[in-house]
Amino acid sequence: MESSDPTIIDLKSSFLRAQIFALSQPLQPSQEWQDSISGEENTLRQRAIDEALFKLNTILKQHNKISYPPQAQRHVAEQIDQLYWAAGERDVNVNGEEWSEKGADYRLSSNIEKLPEEWSEEAETKAPKQAAKYKELQNKLLVLNEKRKAAKEKLEQCKAAKKLLEPFDQAEKNIQENIVTKNGEIEKELERMRMLMLRVERGIVGLEGKDREDHMDVDLEEDDREKLSLPYTNLKASEEFYAAVLEPLGYKMYLQTRNKTFFRPSWLFHPELSLRRDRSCGPIGGTRIIIHASSRSQVDKFYVLGLAKSNNIQSGEINDYSHAYTAYIVDFDGNVIEAIYLKSWVPKAIVPFPLTPAAICGALYLAVASSIFRVLGGWYYFIFNAIGMLTIADLVYVQLDSERSTQRLKILDC
Repeated sequence: MESSDPTIIDLKSSFLRAQIFALSQPLQPSQEWQDSISGEENTLRQRAIDEALFKLNTILKQHNKISYPPQAQRHVAEQIDQLYWAAGERDVNVNGEEWSEKGADYRLSSNIEKLPEEWSEEAETKAPKQAAKYKELQNKLLVLNEKRKAAKEKLEQCKAAKKLLEPFDQAEKNIQENIVTKNGEIEKELERMRMLMLRVERGIVGLEGKDREDHMDVDLEEDDREKLSLPYTNLKASEEFYAAVLEPLGYKMYLQTRNKTFFRPSWLFHPELSLRRDRSCGPIGGTRIIIHASSRSQVDKFYVLGLAKSNNIQSGEINDYSHAYTAYIVDFDGNVIEAIYLKSWVPKAIVPFPLTPAAICGALYLAVASSIFRVLGGWYYFIFNAIGMLTIADLVYVQLDSERSTQRLKILDC
């Protein structure tokens, strides 16, 4: 026997029809608005108002027929009915006791969490052993369920880590090589950047204009002027560099001005080398300076100090040839400073200093002068012999002492 009670679809369909019928009623102006219009205005405007209302109501009916057809009303009612059924199923699943049904899967966390902590009071009274066994198994299930959750979380973390490490399976293709190595890309780029910064600095300094002190930094006599003047962008850094590397070779800082620094050998009173601040945009560097050393130890000290100041192990090199022992250092602006020790095949016991052209000329001069003063005789010959012996002793001492040896400066363009 079928029930005569209306279904949810019937109830919602009738409700929708009633609402659509209410929306389809013709529109009429309110009584208050009509009372506010005077008689003359009402006579003149009533026809226009009626025409406007007629057109508006016609459009409203057409809109309701198109927007709310019977098929759409039925479809909305069915959707509402499905929502009711779905809500009822959720309530049954949440509030139900499917865990107590026969064949329930107690591996599911939802069923384990819904198990009551204790069996029913009736079961505890009639079967206390079974009730205690149930409580023990329920606690064990909860503990195992928590362990399973922790294991699942750990598994997800491991899967995520494995996914992140997948590029390392083919490291040669997916991983960039180590570029922070000797002769690597980083070192090459830093060297290019250093040269570029030097060029930029030269350009910026050149825009500031030349200072008058560049033309005359110090008033020296013609004989006291330096033999070589090198331009540099960073005068302070170059001063420290040259003061360190030239010290083992017997050169010392002689004079400093605002834009120039002079160096001279310890045995001379006039400078042989000067550094000047360059403010032009012209090329800097490309000059090779060769300084003769009197011993290998001087060359080694020069090389070690040069590497320490340049802070770049690739800025220099030592060469041990059959006739010479040399080392060179490249400064910050690209100039090459080389120290060279000429090896001698004559034992030091016989000739304690190198047989240079200057030494040979000095020996000839002493021989000729000795002959002349021997002819003169008397005190002249005695004084000359004393001075000659002192001079020879001083030369031997200077040549044997590596820190105060005689130097000669030569400049060769690269």
